[in-house]
Amino acid sequence: YQLYFCSCAWHIFLSGYFLTLKKHHRTSLKKYPLQRKVSLKNKTAITNLFENGKAKKLHPVKIIWSAAPARQMLDFQVLFVVPKRYFRHAVARNRAKRLLREAFRLNQNLLSPQHNNSQYINEGGMVLYSEPLPKIIIALCYVAPKLLPFEQIVNIVAHLLTHVYQNCIVNKSILLDDETNKPII
Repeated sequence: YQLYFCSCAWHIFLSGYFLTLKKHHRTSLKKYPLQRKVSLKNKTAITNLFENGKAKKLHPVKIIWSAAPARQMLDFQVLFVVPKRYFRHAVARNRAKRLLREAFRLNQNLLSPQHNNSQYINEGGMVLYSEPLPKIIIALCYVAPKLLPFEQIVNIVAHLLTHVYQNCIVNKSILLDDETNKPII
């Protein structure tokens, strides 16, 4: 066999066949990991999200968000949905979910308290008070029959997460009722 290396891959010529082994770039995976506990699995929370949540659609991605249950310890939890109506084959649905998951992973810092401090600062630069971020649950739905390129999906998800941040934090549209722990919408 013969072995060649270029800047991004190993090329192997073995008994008439040409094989390519690509190097894996894992720097961004270490920087913004998407932890398993972030995925939303609670059936009552999912039902409550789709019944009482607010939604915004930016073709082909729709985002639905709502206040999290009081017992939730994380800042946010997320659910990825690709309807069978648009992608009949499981392979295509899984690819769309994978693209949504990766786009969310790259933009999840838009919802983190380190990126978006909700501190109120006066003219002198002193922090008057700091308010914690509300805990929210999010569903990202892919609602188109054709799969867009990954770069466009990343931009759309970033725009939608910014919209959610603006509505949840700045406009305070998600508040929980103290007695019933249900979202006030």
